Amino acid sequence: MDPAVYDPEPNPGARAWFRASATGLIGKAWEYVTLLDRYYVACVQRRTRAPGRIVYADEVQVVAVPFTEAS
Repeated sequence: MDPAVYDPEPNPGARAWFRASATGLIGKAWEYVTLLDRYYVACVQRRTRAPGRIVYADEVQVVAVPFTEAS
């Protein structure tokens, strides 16, 4: 993946999302959530069907700039 997708000039606030089909990676992420929980670090799971303007996509993730009220 090209790190430029996170450049704040053209892609302000770009965020990565796992695709629902990326079950292996999502399972691995839950292992990290368990570790965070052990040390009382808050973590929130978010799901959406509309992450924003897609600036990158592959078979396991998308990177999107969130929609704003103006968009």
